[in-house]
Amino acid sequence: MYFQEEERNRIVSRYAALYRTVLFEGDDGSAAAELAELGRTYEAGLPQVPFARCPIGGEVQFHSFDPFGLDGPWWNHDAPLRPLMERIPSCLAVTGAVALGGDAGNVPWLCRPGPGAPYVLPHLLAVDGVFATIRQLAVGPHTAWAVCYFGAEVPGGMAMPNAWGTGTYWDASDGAPGWTSTPVDPAEREFTLSPWIARGKLYWIAPGDDTLTLRTEVASCPFVGLPGEQREQRIAFGRLRLDDVLPPEPVRLTGAETIGDFALFELEDGLREELHLPPVPVPVRSTRRGEVFAPGRPVDLGAMLIEVEAFVEANPALAPGYAPLQAALGLSAGMAEAQAGAHLRALACYAAGLKVAPDSVALRSHEALSLFALGRSAEAKERLEALVAAVPRGQILPLVWMLLARLYVADGEADKARPLVDEVAAFGGQDQAVARFRAVLDGGSAPPQSAMPSVAPPAEPAAEPPAVPTEPPPPAPPVRKRSLVLPVLVAAALGIGGFAAWKTLGGGQEATPAAPSAAPEVPAATGGAAPEAVPASDPLTEQQRRDIAGIWAPEEGGCSTGFGFAFTPAGRYAEGDEYMGEEGRWEIVGGKLIETVTRAYAAEDEVSERKVSAVSKRYEYTIGELTARRLVLVNGEASMAFVRCPDGRRMFTDGESYP
Repeated sequence: MYFQEEERNRIVSRYAALYRTVLFEGDDGSAAAELAELGRTYEAGLPQVPFARCPIGGEVQFHSFDPFGLDGPWWNHDAPLRPLMERIPSCLAVTGAVALGGDAGNVPWLCRPGPGAPYVLPHLLAVDGVFATIRQLAVGPHTAWAVCYFGAEVPGGMAMPNAWGTGTYWDASDGAPGWTSTPVDPAEREFTLSPWIARGKLYWIAPGDDTLTLRTEVASCPFVGLPGEQREQRIAFGRLRLDDVLPPEPVRLTGAETIGDFALFELEDGLREELHLPPVPVPVRSTRRGEVFAPGRPVDLGAMLIEVEAFVEANPALAPGYAPLQAALGLSAGMAEAQAGAHLRALACYAAGLKVAPDSVALRSHEALSLFALGRSAEAKERLEALVAAVPRGQILPLVWMLLARLYVADGEADKARPLVDEVAAFGGQDQAVARFRAVLDGGSAPPQSAMPSVAPPAEPAAEPPAVPTEPPPPAPPVRKRSLVLPVLVAAALGIGGFAAWKTLGGGQEATPAAPSAAPEVPAATGGAAPEAVPASDPLTEQQRRDIAGIWAPEEGGCSTGFGFAFTPAGRYAEGDEYMGEEGRWEIVGGKLIETVTRAYAAEDEVSERKVSAVSKRYEYTIGELTARRLVLVNGEASMAFVRCPDGRRMFTDGESYP
């Protein structure tokens, strides 16, 4: 009978106290005897967890494991408490990694859980007939990955790695079973996983998949490109120390095995974050590598998009896994072209993204704005009307609403413009541009330019890449003074207006204004974090609190948009991007997520400082779905889905950052 968390914690606490007594305080034998008995109780209660499925014969590799924390003696590097021999005959080795997500515990022994990101051992996988599997596990607040190696027989003359978290491994290859130790060499670890998946040497199991289905898709693997500490982590007496020696610095691009004419390039974390792309290897033909990754020049997103389209066309079975990359590139490349005034090219990019994400609000919004910038007002109006009709009632995208209102006025349909402007006014309060536009509508004259979104004229025609229209642009519309890609456009089109308005104008609970004397003060930029949230006592609520902590983005746009939501374990909450958003506190009560907003911030443009103001709002949602990767919030009949972002950092207005 496996122990539960409460019983386990009681055993571990007593075991650690006795361990200290025996090790440091002297003992007449009674403490040592109790320690030994308690150790046997702990070992007998360890759960047997399915670590992997053998890729050769299909057997399940069960293994003892302490899933409740790193403070258990299962993780004692020098004297681990676990069964003697646990591997099935085909399992050659069990290794792993742990990304620390909180307190690792204060125990009087050494814990070495590995680095903070999953890795493989190339010298093992290079052997014919050797394969590896990777599965994600939870260890209290931490995230772990078990990496198991399988083969029909032990490779001759090759030492196996030490068992996960220990300094030894059980070796019976020479007919004399016993414990052996292999020195740890961090340089032998490789954190670039996609080449081994592409070669059919590394299989992965989807998080939460209890069927242990072995998967081979590179594009959809959630473990590719994960950030994390690559040094060996050592924990003892509540302190973390990192080995000084790091593996060789990863290059910006790592070439993988080829698929047809394409090589897969796994982007280093910093470059991928810089380009706002999902963690998917990028397929590029060798003849086009210099065009996409030109030395000394920024990555050509448009050329990269063409490569992805060509790869998907040549490998249609891989298309679903590459849809997120194609959609993200369609948006990023299109926005870059629009910023340069090349709106024909931008339209081609948006069209490529819309092929795989036809309902993307971000792509549809930017497509309409580029049409408007090219003077194709009728088409822009048609796209905007369809977009407005598709957005759930109570949600708005301010710039989209204002641009459509302008087009209505230009076509002599001011009666259609007024409801749109009124909705924007209700969302944006006393914004001067909106107020002026409303005044103009009341007076019946043409809207002033200061109240209208303005765009840059198209650049002079340039040499177009393949598959991009080359027809000359039509005459330019009269009002174009600034770049199309304004911060407010990015915020609105990528979801901030939609979700914030859904909360304030839609089915969400109305914010109740606080009395003037109760208005929260805005901390100074050097202020500290808000007080810790009071933890809930209900086990389900506690689990939800742990699961929701992290950075999320609307499922519609994904993590590459720059807009997101942060829920810190300490109870701080924020939504928005670097230009505008809200901050406050969050808590979960009775299955409902409650957000208390205490401040709002906004910047007028790319260079202006953010202005912070005190607000008092309260939003309440039912948690419709909460998994490791997806969150659905429900309010009345409206719902919105979010995806967890694997990396990123949120900087709060008072200077605190998370994670």
